[in-house]
Amino acid sequence: MVLQGNFVRRLLMAVDIEKYSRRTAATHYDAQVRLLRIVQCACRYARIRQVEPQESGDGLMLVFPPGLNEARVVPALIRGFRHGLSENNRDPGEFGPIRARMAIVEGATARSPNGFAGPASILVNDLVGVPVLKRKLADARPDSDLAVIVPHALYADLVSQNYPGLTREHFSRVALTLREEPVVAWVCLPPAGPAPDPYGPEIRWDGVATVLTVSGLATVAAELAHRYRAASTAGGRAVVADGHHTRRGDHDGSDRLDPDHPSHPDDVDEPRHDVVHHDDLHQDDLHQDDHPHP
Repeated sequence: MVLQGNFVRRLLMAVDIEKYSRRTAATHYDAQVRLLRIVQCACRYARIRQVEPQESGDGLMLVFPPGLNEARVVPALIRGFRHGLSENNRDPGEFGPIRARMAIVEGATARSPNGFAGPASILVNDLVGVPVLKRKLADARPDSDLAVIVPHALYADLVSQNYPGLTREHFSRVALTLREEPVVAWVCLPPAGPAPDPYGPEIRWDGVATVLTVSGLATVAAELAHRYRAASTAGGRAVVADGHHTRRGDHDGSDRLDPDHPSHPDDVDEPRHDVVHHDDLHQDDLHQDDHPHP
């Protein structure tokens, strides 16, 4: 018997940190916390307060609420992530400067007992790990710290239309084989450096880096802190197990913002029970040293 889930068309984004597995386990916690900060910056640019995350150590998949204005949200996510990378890399931690790959897709998605079901969740994770994207990011050093890939369907719907913040000339076509099937995708390498939000107030990076206010990300941060505290200790220094962990948000989207009338994530009057302070995540022995383009 096949159970039919509640499949709804949603935007999905997956991000992976470059060369994460080549670093020591002791630096992985720093990278994971910093990735959450960068993702929160992207969500703030897109005026999104709630996501459903699925975490995997070196990366993160986000499932966004349905009904978003994708022509506005997609370029804002790319620009915000680019800005977050730039701000983070001005003062990198133990892991060092972060470079990342990003995939964005749209498709029917449903919650499942172990995360999400549907071809979109498979595709976004396949795309973010394709060898050609890794090569393009490696070859782009030092001009870019981010490589973005989208499937042809999203390119045709959004990028090719040259909506504000999306310029088709910045994307190059790549032919892939995924799961023995030919796939066409498009890759963009936004330039490294600050990318202020052209449609909103300046976002203070110290605020982004101190408090997680995006519902869903705070859940991941709390679980990350729990795993860190539970990690074994060797020589007085925390060692974080490099296992994969999956967790999805417990929200049904009922308290999400109206996508056509978004307000800034900071404009919240009610108490936030999902706020996580990064100061609570860091342990004393963690840090020892201290024209618009998408």
